[in-house]
Amino acid sequence: MGPPQLRVPVEPPGRRLDPAGRLLLRILASGPAPPAEDIRAASEALVDWAVDQRVTGLLHVGAGVELAQEAGARLTELTLADVGNHLRALLVLERLGRVLEVDEHPWVVLKGPVLAETAYAGVSRPYSDLDLLVSPARFRTALERLEHAGVELIDRNWDLLMRDGRAQVGLKDGSTGMTVDLHWHLVNLARLRHTFELPTEELLERRVMLRIRQLTAPALDRTDRVVHYALHGAISGGHRLVWLADLAQALEKDPPEWDELVCRCRRWKVGLPVAVMLARVEATLGSEVPGGVVGALAGTRAGRWLTDWLTVWEPGGRLPGRGSLRHGVTGSLAGSLAATARLTGLSGAAMVRRLWDRHPHWLDPEDPAHVEYDAGGRPGRERYLSGVATGAA
Repeated sequence: MGPPQLRVPVEPPGRRLDPAGRLLLRILASGPAPPAEDIRAASEALVDWAVDQRVTGLLHVGAGVELAQEAGARLTELTLADVGNHLRALLVLERLGRVLEVDEHPWVVLKGPVLAETAYAGVSRPYSDLDLLVSPARFRTALERLEHAGVELIDRNWDLLMRDGRAQVGLKDGSTGMTVDLHWHLVNLARLRHTFELPTEELLERRVMLRIRQLTAPALDRTDRVVHYALHGAISGGHRLVWLADLAQALEKDPPEWDELVCRCRRWKVGLPVAVMLARVEATLGSEVPGGVVGALAGTRAGRWLTDWLTVWEPGGRLPGRGSLRHGVTGSLAGSLAATARLTGLSGAAMVRRLWDRHPHWLDPEDPAHVEYDAGGRPGRERYLSGVATGAA
């Protein structure tokens, strides 16, 4: 792919940021550190930004000693809580891993613990749940084993799960209260998942064993991990700085095999979302991506134009839920430009609908549109699990 080259951002990434937001970017990005007096003067606002964008650990390492005393103490308390939560997650992972390993059940742990120990080694990384991926054919067995081990099912809206074709269910660990998301695919919603050709079985076959503190657990291989971090960030809208930081940290400390990454992304039809996130982390945080990679992933001239437009990072927009046109398009990046246009239309319609219907259905467990709303019962559960096993979900 040639030597690493930094691309020139199409627009300044901080154009919608206040001074504290721009200062946070300078602290996190590669390059000269900002003056200590600027950091001290903006201490409280910097911590607020870091909490909102979930990069408290990186701020603590990058500028913790320069912060004013009260803000520094607050940031230290937050990072210690993140470390404690990580250790709690490892206890849950060790116990549930033994449950899933029965009969050599293929599974991997995703994101949180793996990021904390590989990409963020030595830096705290906030996360709130434990994500596990299993084969669709073994999803029913894995769910039943976890429930038998005392993990409580909290996602009970089987009607919604089937209607959206969701590829994960939420559970709660009985001993710690930690949320555990059990996945059978990396892409949750069917309308986006069906535009890709991302095979869960292939990912599991290529899994590697990682040493994570006191335990060893299976994880995606390092190239698949970078693809997943980029894809997850794009699907989520790409607006949280933590998703860019995940990529930046991984590219520095846990880099992929670039030729293999391009090959896999093309085969799986995930090139466009991965291209956008790589271009965005390069322009925003100064990460090094080998020359030609972003263009190869973006593909056509239209794909490259779209990637350039989406390179700009926006932490929030003016639409309900802090949405923006860029958020909507980024979250709709699909396996083709035609599918991206169609899904962008659906996303835009949903944003417009929230102009008059501001009820946060996804946050209200009493609402039929919430995943924890009890709907479908045992028959619905059986239909969902049968659909996953047969590939009909």
